Amino acid sequence: MKSILSMYDLIPVILLVLQTFILLLSIVSVLRKIKLLQLPFAGIAYPKLLITAAILLSTMMISFADIDGLMQSVRVFHNYGDGFYRNLFFKFSQFILLIMLSEFLFALLFFVSIRIIPGFRQSFADQDDLPGAILLSIVMLLLAFLLYCCTTEVMEKLTPKYINFS
Repeated sequence: MKSILSMYDLIPVILLVLQTFILLLSIVSVLRKIKLLQLPFAGIAYPKLLITAAILLSTMMISFADIDGLMQSVRVFHNYGDGFYRNLFFKFSQFILLIMLSEFLFALLFFVSIRIIPGFRQSFADQDDLPGAILLSIVMLLLAFLLYCCTTEVMEKLTPKYINFS
């Protein structure tokens, strides 16, 4: 009887959970450094909380860009037979480096948009500007969606193709 879930199905899930956990911890530590996230959470003003939530959502959205590529790589390298783990971890390291590059590009675009777009610098510094925080959050989510789509396209070019001849 063929099993429903094999070890080869669990490896990409474990790698994706590990990648998401590492990125989440690094983003939370950066948010604490720039004082957007502070304890207790009940003391955070709504505009700052909205911007922090948008940053977390944006970074998590970008970090999920390699799901299809990693699953495809597992299928391809599973059929190779020998060298499965070496090939998979090499491909995973390529993917996570591309995700990190996209995250740094997102941070750069975020800070550039705060500097360039008129009014964002004041709304980012002001604690009571909820409409400015909403607009800034929407701009961040749009930038994250753009980077998600671009990262997915680049990863599609990096991913080996699975051909089923049966």
